[in-house]
Amino acid sequence: MRILGEDPELRQQLMGVLMVAAAAPGFWEFIRWVCSAAYTALTGKRQITNKDLSDRMDQADRRSAKMQDDITAMAEAFRAHHDENLEERAKNNRSKILRFDDELRIGIRHSYEYFEDILRTVKEYEDYCEAHPKFKNRQAESAISHIQSAYDKAHEENSFI
Repeated sequence: MRILGEDPELRQQLMGVLMVAAAAPGFWEFIRWVCSAAYTALTGKRQITNKDLSDRMDQADRRSAKMQDDITAMAEAFRAHHDENLEERAKNNRSKILRFDDELRIGIRHSYEYFEDILRTVKEYEDYCEAHPKFKNRQAESAISHIQSAYDKAHEENSFI
């Protein structure tokens, strides 16, 4: 311990002063202020304080909350757009089913693949109607029944084109 000198009594007195200073309230705040002042003097940059960090964290929290609100709004808009697309697709499927049924009723024959395609369309349409009970379905029920019976008959007689 050469810093404190060779004198044991002086060493003991200095250690006592340091112990009292360390225990005194505000001592570490003073040390931090001295270090911060030295850092600023040497680098020209102000040292970040707890308040600075707290302010930055609050600012980041506000930005994060705004981003979360924006994401929520976009998700709601996407869901609404997606629901509109699904309903439009169901309406298009219904039109396709009704058109196919009209063709069957006037005697136009169809290939096996075309029947399979329309049956997939029927399945998709029925799934949508089941998932959305408020969607009007009465328009296609008889057409779907007629298509299914025409398919069964064509399959039985092997009369696909």
